[in-house]
Amino acid sequence: MWSGPHRGGVCVLAPFCVLVCFVDILVSGQALATVSTVTPSAALVLFPTDTDSPERGNDSGTPAPASDNDDNSLGYTGSRLRQEDSPPRIVEHPSDLIVSKGEPATLNCKAEGRPTPTIEWYKDGERVETDKDDPRSHRMLLPSGSLFFLRIVHGRRSKPDEGSYVCVARNYLGEAVSHNASLEVASKYQNLVLFKLFSYAYVYFLS
Repeated sequence: MWSGPHRGGVCVLAPFCVLVCFVDILVSGQALATVSTVTPSAALVLFPTDTDSPERGNDSGTPAPASDNDDNSLGYTGSRLRQEDSPPRIVEHPSDLIVSKGEPATLNCKAEGRPTPTIEWYKDGERVETDKDDPRSHRMLLPSGSLFFLRIVHGRRSKPDEGSYVCVARNYLGEAVSHNASLEVASKYQNLVLFKLFSYAYVYFLS
């Protein structure tokens, strides 16, 4: 039991009285140090607890964030990755094609770079719509970057596939443009010539 009032932050204990407890005493809204065991006739001065101690952390219990200068390994890694990156480079250019109406065809294109560049195709200066844009499209952009035609569409009034093509490879370091390649739809005369050439080749290999 307490025998008297607090005097200037001093707690006076009654003789032959042993106090065993853990208590935080608040003085003017500030927590004082914890009192554990007090021997008989002892008088203790209680000092304010250090609420700003770095070992206690902040009020939420979350450790203070480390300084950006504590470890620059992330910055070093980022710099290292950037040094390994490279702009796009076309390693396989498309070639001119003469294709019959309704037949499949492929314009090849392959690019290298880091990060791996994305590839788009342009015909006569306009972007080519592929299955990536419309699943119903007869033009497919292959994983290698080549442009595959399921069939060549060609009519008297509409010639959507005939023209001059380029592939363009891009990443954040820049872009690379391939050589021009023309896709021409064979005329009836050209179809006849191609048919004869194919027939001669077929007979040659069988003989």
